Amino acid sequence: MKEMGCSPDVVTYNSLIDGYGKCGELEVVEQLLEEMRRSGCKADVVTYNALINCFSKFGRMERAYSYFAEMKRVGVVANVVTFSTFVDAFCKEGLVQEAMKLFAQMRVRGMMLNEFTYTCLIDGTCKAGRLDDAIVLLDEMVQQGVPLNVVTYTVLVDGLCKEGKVVEAEDVLRMMEKAGVRANELLYTTLIHGHFMKKNSEKALDLLNEMKNKGLELDVSLYGALIQGLCNVHKLDEAMSLLNKMDESGLEPNYIIYTTMMDVCFKSGKVSEAIAMLHKILDSGVQPNVITYCALIDGLCKAGSVDEAVSHFKKMRDIGLDPNVQAYTALVDGLCKNGCLNKAVQLFNEMVEKGMSLDKVVYTALLDGYLKQGNLHDAFALKAKMIDSGLQLDLFCYTCFISGFCNLNMMQEAREVFSEMIGHGIAPDKAVYSCLISKYQKLGNLEEAIDLQNEMERALPSCTDSDTASDGKT
Repeated sequence: MKEMGCSPDVVTYNSLIDGYGKCGELEVVEQLLEEMRRSGCKADVVTYNALINCFSKFGRMERAYSYFAEMKRVGVVANVVTFSTFVDAFCKEGLVQEAMKLFAQMRVRGMMLNEFTYTCLIDGTCKAGRLDDAIVLLDEMVQQGVPLNVVTYTVLVDGLCKEGKVVEAEDVLRMMEKAGVRANELLYTTLIHGHFMKKNSEKALDLLNEMKNKGLELDVSLYGALIQGLCNVHKLDEAMSLLNKMDESGLEPNYIIYTTMMDVCFKSGKVSEAIAMLHKILDSGVQPNVITYCALIDGLCKAGSVDEAVSHFKKMRDIGLDPNVQAYTALVDGLCKNGCLNKAVQLFNEMVEKGMSLDKVVYTALLDGYLKQGNLHDAFALKAKMIDSGLQLDLFCYTCFISGFCNLNMMQEAREVFSEMIGHGIAPDKAVYSCLISKYQKLGNLEEAIDLQNEMERALPSCTDSDTASDGKT
């Protein structure tokens, strides 16, 4: 423009600042502002709104505040867009109370609050778990005649679903329909996911049919919610059917969907189908990530294919993926359960050397491995190390020790651990009692077995003699 003898005006500069700001080119934005000032072009409220918006969106709140202060200094009056931008920024930062205070100031100033302001605040209050405030704001919108759009309704439905209030969320959908606002795919996806979280799979599938009847298209995100939901309620066949429908409709499942299916196939004992999911990921050209490999390694270990799990663990490193705690833990557990204790110890030590944050699960897996081999010295050393790291033994850890001592016919030590567990406020479950009772029966100590049987029946009334007898035979 300058080369052609034309000087940019405030509208041109505002467009450039807004455009570069939305792309996160904040240095360019400030260069444009400086150039604007040198040219004698005065910044107006649109300029400042664009500046405040881009700096707050990219986490530069101090700079956004400085432009707000500059507005006041130079006499540019902030409008509803200015304040709404800050309301949005506060809500996204989780500062809902500050957003509410600013909202109150807008009322005092007599500003005409719009759907953007209300929607930002409803979203913020929902995410803060303040659903009552969100509903009050929605009612206020209706009373003030502020139009509710699909975004506002979706925000409220999402907040209600996350709090497990799916019935109320569906009421919002029906309210929306009565108001003549058409629900979109995102709102239905949110509501369907909410129903699945409450194990209402039939209701979720009813909503899917409702969507189809309304002519709404299923996208990858919705298929993902449906497949994950069906997997969570153990409806593998229905999930597999949906996956096939995705293929038929020309939609490419993402790695999350394939990983979910692979994981549930392993858990259902369908190992070949699980491996087929891995091949589909590879065939799609998507490189499996750490989450996929964790599910794969865990599934293979639980299926007894430890050598194959080790191979994939090595492959992770070969392709530049750094195994995380979950991947290590799955393999340590698998190696211990399949009698490969030395390899498990090597992996555990590797985790320690890497400075990984070891959790109770990996300690318990190795403890169980030591105890199954009768290696009490290393088991107690690991127990001490676990406690020193700030982790306390839980029911499963104590069960491992009791089972280990029982297998070695060390019943006095088993009872000492049993007493220690109760002393720490951990109530024995049926498995603990059954382990001790069964061993006493095999050793011919019927008096102890009967005493424990009676104690179990008092502590766990649902357990019966036949339950314990059947446990003793296993």
